[in-house]
Amino acid sequence: MAISDFEGIEAVAVPARRAPFIEAGNHVLQIERLERIESRQKRGVRYWLGTFKVLESDVAKVGDERAWILKLEDPALYLPAIKDFVGAVLADPSAQITAAVVENLISPAQPATGNVVKCKGTDRVSAKTGTPWTKLEWQAVEAPF
Repeated sequence: MAISDFEGIEAVAVPARRAPFIEAGNHVLQIERLERIESRQKRGVRYWLGTFKVLESDVAKVGDERAWILKLEDPALYLPAIKDFVGAVLADPSAQITAAVVENLISPAQPATGNVVKCKGTDRVSAKTGTPWTKLEWQAVEAPF
């Protein structure tokens, strides 16, 4: 009997498909998934990852997917960004946003899935490295841009 060209396929991982990152512009986004992931290349490096469906945008096509990723390395950088986002998700900037609240959002239950938020992206350039990046500001859907 000949060996199949596909022998061992059951043990192979399928590479994750990545949505393009949220670009500069004004967007209304529906949350698809929020999670903490580990880098496949660098052991012990973790990221916050949000994936979204575009509902309205002045630059992206309605129905497209977008992603927001933050390296969980420097709390002085990632905690304010996540707190801003969670305030928009909860539609209450004065809400008590705790570690437990954030852990719940990335739990298997995914309670924020389907929620809608506004996002304003602004192009920036890192003063240290010269690398371009997009600063994101989050708002509850009721808030004007």
